[in-house]
Amino acid sequence: MTTTELGKYILDNSGFVLLVLALNFGILFLINASSSIKASILKDLIYIPARNRKENVLLLGGLAMAFSNIIVMHNIYSSDVVGTSDKFSALGYILGVFILTIQGYLDDKFELSIKARLIAQGFTLLTYSVFLHFIFPIQSSLAFILLIVIWGFGILNGSHIIETAQTMSIKVSTLILFYFFAVAYYFNFLHLSYIIALVWVPIACFWIFKLFKKNIRLGEIGPNVLALSYIFIATQVYLRLTGIMSQTSSLLIVLIPLSIPMGEVFFNLTKRLFQRSYKDTKRSNLFLHVLSNENERFVSHQITKIVSMYTLIMMTSFFIIAYYGGTAKYILAFFTTTLLLMASYFLQAKKCSVLSKEKRDFGNINNFSHDNGLIKKDLVETFDVDSENE
Repeated sequence: MTTTELGKYILDNSGFVLLVLALNFGILFLINASSSIKASILKDLIYIPARNRKENVLLLGGLAMAFSNIIVMHNIYSSDVVGTSDKFSALGYILGVFILTIQGYLDDKFELSIKARLIAQGFTLLTYSVFLHFIFPIQSSLAFILLIVIWGFGILNGSHIIETAQTMSIKVSTLILFYFFAVAYYFNFLHLSYIIALVWVPIACFWIFKLFKKNIRLGEIGPNVLALSYIFIATQVYLRLTGIMSQTSSLLIVLIPLSIPMGEVFFNLTKRLFQRSYKDTKRSNLFLHVLSNENERFVSHQITKIVSMYTLIMMTSFFIIAYYGGTAKYILAFFTTTLLLMASYFLQAKKCSVLSKEKRDFGNINNFSHDNGLIKKDLVETFDVDSENE
């Protein structure tokens, strides 16, 4: 598909794009107003406040993302301009999102066990893999399906870890999708670029909505949908790249952005195994980001630094792919990503160690100053009282 043909296709489907936008904002407004709904049945269905939080934080923000992407993939499945691989992948994606949306909703509503979550994730990945079996080359289909299942567990759980750190999920998902968009556009997969843009629309809608209504979260559904979207897009990019380069080079290109959520899992596992001094580490904290329980101002500051590092890493990798010569550049790009991510996790581990020491010495710290560091408010107040008595 040429640029002119894509432009005409987008103009012809502009009504569909507006429908996707309206659907996202409509569902988000409904969830935001769920606490004041008078119909008891509807309120019981969509009003799910976050547990263990003083403020009224609403979950199910990811529901708009799920419905939006199902409609987008149905549009792709029904389209005549896509090939068989797109249709099989889209159908597998729709079924996968349906399963993960049910699991995410039940988890938000009743808090499922970790075992139940992992079973749902495994069933989803196997369901999606069944459809890939019909489009992957026979000689390599089993190996790549196993890779999708194993890597898929990491991406799903890594996305959940990222979501626990406030707005980090929105920013990281935007970065990952932008990388895939840049690769698709660079290699002239223009229709795939359009699909990636449509997948990003609900993320943008949620981001805009959250600027005005801060009491809404993606919940368990959001990370599920984002993770499966990464896998779907990576599959599509990989299948197209294998037509112009080797399978190994194609695989390395698509694994580069997926290393971010996968790396979060390894980072948490490493923290759990080796950082014995972190007193707050519990069994459930394996699925929490190190910043998840910190002060909002402090978290926002740290997330900006972390996402900036990730952006630099992705830009460096894409620069190597686009401007270096020879087939070895794909290996270089992948290992550069791996090494730089390890460096970023080392810096995060260092910050984690500082937080651990502060918590051990002062307890939970609720205030943060960019100039004076971490100071426990009660200590300051006690000091002031003692000074007055003297």
